Amino acid sequence: MDAKTVVLPSLPQTAAEVAVGADAHKVAALAVAALARYEQSPEDAHAMLNALLGPRPLNGIDKQFIKDRFRGKMYLMRSYFQGATPNNNYTPNKPYAVEVQTNPYTYDVEGYARFLIPSGGADTPRPLTLRKKASTGEWFLWDYKALLTGIRVPVADDPWA
Repeated sequence: MDAKTVVLPSLPQTAAEVAVGADAHKVAALAVAALARYEQSPEDAHAMLNALLGPRPLNGIDKQFIKDRFRGKMYLMRSYFQGATPNNNYTPNKPYAVEVQTNPYTYDVEGYARFLIPSGGADTPRPLTLRKKASTGEWFLWDYKALLTGIRVPVADDPWA
């Protein structure tokens, strides 16, 4: 298993601050940042995701799925930034950094990259898939939904802590 840490000096706030490109690892980290924006602004998060999804934007079902996963768990996406754990209420280190892991199967399907993103609140990393546009060489977000799977409750919200 190999990993590349993508450092984001600050978190993007708008769709204009995220972009697809030839660096698949960076696109994967920007997808994490776009979903993390949901905590402050669902509208900005949707616009950012649409920029990363390219020709296949969010539909109503996607937006509802995202809303359901964040209900009562606004801390969810912070768990993917390095340093964020349940014990510190998912407070990430700064500058923000996302570890993007590869394995022997990451590029098994031509035109796709399936990365693994570790979470401070989960025992195993979660998959995130990108799709490459052949005509431009740009990587687009293809499947992010596993990132929205539940994680351990932060200590501040844990009635048993």
